[in-house]
Amino acid sequence: MPPRRPVGEERPDGPQDTRKDRPGNTPRDVSQGTSRQAPGTSRATGSTGPAGATRAAGEPTRAEVAEQIAAAVRGLPDVADLNSGPLGGVVTYRVGAPVTGVAVRDREVEVGVTARYGRPLPEVGEAVRAAVLPLAGDRPVNVQIMDIAGADDGQDDGQAGTGTTAEGHA
Repeated sequence: MPPRRPVGEERPDGPQDTRKDRPGNTPRDVSQGTSRQAPGTSRATGSTGPAGATRAAGEPTRAEVAEQIAAAVRGLPDVADLNSGPLGGVVTYRVGAPVTGVAVRDREVEVGVTARYGRPLPEVGEAVRAAVLPLAGDRPVNVQIMDIAGADDGQDDGQAGTGTTAEGHA
């Protein structure tokens, strides 16, 4: 185990944070200090999200951005609904029910959709991306088409997502 340096002393690879230099102190722990605030609570410098990232006053929260994106995507004619994926990973958590099908993260926005049958899927993906980009800020937008709704009734046709080809072979 290397010898411990006094708090505030510079490391050979650069300066260190002057707050409690202790084993297991992760960058997230340092940014939140020693008090444990609930995610999304307000601080003097702004508000923080679940990852502890500070946002400017007046800037919408991740949940607000996710709600706006969800409304915009649901309004598209080629989107039957939002879809959180097989493991439920495309989601933005908030107080109350989560926003499923939209994941607003620090470095990206991910949108999962169930497309309506008929239009080529690359075009559906581009239409979703075009609707989301103005709301995503400077984050890139990744679109996943998780399923396809049937042509006749707008419901799942039972074939999408099964991993079979048109001939029924895997």
